[in-house]
Parts: sequence; C-alpha cells; structure tokens
Amino acid sequence: LFFLKKAFQRGIDLGFFMSGIVYYTSILIGNLSFLPAGIIVTESGMIAMLIKNNIEFSLATLVVVVIRFVGTWSLAIAGTIGYQILARKYSKIDN
Repeated sequence: LFFLKKAFQRGIDLGFFMSGIVYYTSILIGNLSFLPAGIIVTESGMIAMLIKNNIEFSLATLVVVVIRFVGTWSLAIAGTIGYQILARKYSKIDN
C-alpha cells in the first residue's frame, strides 16, 4: 500500500476512460492467448500500455502486479481454500 500511495502522490492520472482501455484491452488479449488467467500476456500488455502513456517501468510494473494480485490471484486463492474446506466437509458425510 505504501508504494501505491507513492504512485498516486506522483500525480499519475490516466483518467477513467484510458484506465478502462488499458485494463480491458489487456484482459481481452490475455483471454485470447488461451493461457490460464492470461498469465504473462495480460501483465505484459498492461505494462506496455502504461509505459506508452508516459508512466515509468517500475511504477507500471508495481501497479500491474497489485491489480492482478487483488483482482485475480486473491480470488483464486480464496476459491481454492473454500473448495478444500467444502471437500473435507462433504467427504466425511459420504463415508
């Protein structure tokens, strides 16, 4: 959170429309790659588009990693944990 706070203190503002273009275009490209969660392709696309909008590489990378972790991987981890809990609960009922 400290680094995200620093990013916003630097005055980075793509605007609502451009942020949507960057995010959804990279998600679409990642989905078309047929890789699980568009890994690597989505992140690379986001970073490239952010750099093209005059955001430095290190900051673009940080923002993309945080966005992808919060938006994709934290949900995947929560789903995996939930599945394990339910699988243990219902496997005891069958036996």
